[in-house]
Amino acid sequence: MPDIVTLTLNPAIDRSIWIDHVTHDRKLRCENPRRDPGGGGVNVCRTIHEMGGECHAYWTRGAGSHARGG
Repeated sequence: MPDIVTLTLNPAIDRSIWIDHVTHDRKLRCENPRRDPGGGGVNVCRTIHEMGGECHAYWTRGAGSHARGG
């Protein structure tokens, strides 16, 4: 097991896009948005992997429950 383990209690989905250039007089057209798992610990672990290290990321998941009236 690696020495670094992260826990993300509030995970997110990071969305990013790329454009060729920014101008002030034209509408920006963005294609192919990218979605990646995110949140503090997930991002830290991703960076460690990109730098050649080992890390395990754990995160919480909602149960999808909802309140019921009685």
